[in-house]
Amino acid sequence: MSETPRHSKPTDQNQRVFIVWAHRDRRWSAEQAGQYRRTVTEFVRLLDEVKGLEVEADLFHFDEPVDFTRWGPEKVEWADTVMMISSDPLWERWSGRNPQQEGAGAARECDALHGLFDADQETFQQKVIIVVLPGGTDKSVPYDLSRVPRRTVDTISVQGVEHVLRLVLRKPRHARHTDKVKVDLPPYDSQPDIPENEGQPTTIPGMPAHRAQHLAAERARHQGDRIGVARNLEGDSDPDKDEI
Repeated sequence: MSETPRHSKPTDQNQRVFIVWAHRDRRWSAEQAGQYRRTVTEFVRLLDEVKGLEVEADLFHFDEPVDFTRWGPEKVEWADTVMMISSDPLWERWSGRNPQQEGAGAARECDALHGLFDADQETFQQKVIIVVLPGGTDKSVPYDLSRVPRRTVDTISVQGVEHVLRLVLRKPRHARHTDKVKVDLPPYDSQPDIPENEGQPTTIPGMPAHRAQHLAAERARHQGDRIGVARNLEGDSDPDKDEI
């Protein structure tokens, strides 16, 4: 898979965001279900206030004559980013383990995402992100979605959703430099300089001058030591000393 930036549309156009979420869970109490729906609603409304985003979620259309059997899959195709709100019931719908009388809308949207993956894996990778809202969990995210970017929202506030916004709007915390600096890197001399008297180079290709000079001095010192040792050996073997 090639490494391409998230989204290919110009940055001056609104990024289209579609929210996929499961409305209920048979294991939740009425209080838990109500709190979950309020959290999702607050998150969606916060995103809808952000300049540069065009947000779609079914909660905007509850009081309209919308054909939701087609609406969700169409929005999966329409969106630049599909945000999957992490919850146990949503991942049941993704994996087809939900009760067959429950969650048809989210199941259709998950089926559309499965179809997108089969048709174009790169587009799927660029489009889908998982969002964990306050009170939610990502422990039940299926293994086959491990490749999908995941962001956790600690509070429903601009600061709390910063990592989500940066991903969707392509505003990284560490931006690349646009003004490049030219660095002058001339080649080293192709031939080393060899002093006339010492017989050792003071410059060596690929080595800084001070290191080359140090190496030449060390070589000269070791050569002098060897000459001194040789002379001492010659003196020790002088036959006149043995006669004394």
